[in-house]
Amino acid sequence: MAINSRDEFIDYIKRDLGDPVIEINVEEQQLDDRIDEALAYWREYHSDAVHRTYIKHQLTAEDITNKFVTVPSDTLHVVRMFSPGSSTTSSRNFFDIKYQMHLNDIADLHSYIGDLGYYEQMQQYLSLLDMQLTGTPQVNFVRRQYRLYIRGEIEDKDLLEGAIIIAKYQFPGLAEAQLHERIHAIRRDIWLELNDHQTAFEQVKIFNRIFFGMHRFRGDSQHYHTPAHSYINSVLESRKGNPLSLCIIYSIIAQSLDLPIYGVNLPNHFVLAYMDSKHSSLGLKQEDDYGVLFYINAFAKGSIFDANEIKEFIKGIHQQPDRSHFEPCSNSAILKRMLSNLIYAFQQVGSIQKVAELQALRSMIP
Repeated sequence: MAINSRDEFIDYIKRDLGDPVIEINVEEQQLDDRIDEALAYWREYHSDAVHRTYIKHQLTAEDITNKFVTVPSDTLHVVRMFSPGSSTTSSRNFFDIKYQMHLNDIADLHSYIGDLGYYEQMQQYLSLLDMQLTGTPQVNFVRRQYRLYIRGEIEDKDLLEGAIIIAKYQFPGLAEAQLHERIHAIRRDIWLELNDHQTAFEQVKIFNRIFFGMHRFRGDSQHYHTPAHSYINSVLESRKGNPLSLCIIYSIIAQSLDLPIYGVNLPNHFVLAYMDSKHSSLGLKQEDDYGVLFYINAFAKGSIFDANEIKEFIKGIHQQPDRSHFEPCSNSAILKRMLSNLIYAFQQVGSIQKVAELQALRSMIP
């Protein structure tokens, strides 16, 4: 007997219980509850009721702040979380260094027919690089909440360490300990002024007073594209930088103080977003689709603005607004932007060798 609807299933159950010979005294809600329970039990334990699939999800600023993503309600188990496009083994760009490594592998296989030893070793090496550079996110699926909690940092790159690696390209003997001490000194001065009773606006005002006032960091419009502004050690020493370098130092210190401030990768500019981790916008009766309380322009001494000004900026450069213009970007994207700035700077002075080296370095960042 074929059952094609829920009503037919209810009639079948009643007949199986003896209806209409025996009067079945149950409420419709009781029937619905028992049917839901039976279907859930069958779906969970019967192999014909489930199938393995992949769910694609775009991480948002809210996901990063909450450290979890909401999954469809019919999900029973989550086995693993992948980060497509970040793997060292999945490049399809012909000019990418990882693609060339695969191309060399294929050439070797053609040259030495039947010899898979080198190819297998190379694949294991790439897998090791993938684990070290990209990693596998640790997740915990809470079925009753339909939430996939992500343990540890969602971002897989350390922004400060990445900036130091880029600086070492120009300064191989860079004294890292001295650099860390300078950042710690700025952090300590700000930390002494902060407390848990201050609002986000008050905390940023204090941060700006110490960062731009006491320590005299400022934007340098006169030498905007100089390579020195892309080396974190040079910016810490001169206290002058471009929007990206100032935002990097600002956000590194802010995050070490548990202030949810992250970089936003705008075309022709770079700013910071103070994430609404405490849902303060509800009390302020202001709506934001990106999980941002307000934005900060580090190049303009920490001036505060909202999403409307970003919309006007995008309109002014004749581009269409995109979510990426309003939400925090990844640390990998920040490091790539820093390298792109350096590439442009050396292109302007005709340093072809440095441009090629920096392009190769940029291609190695997932």
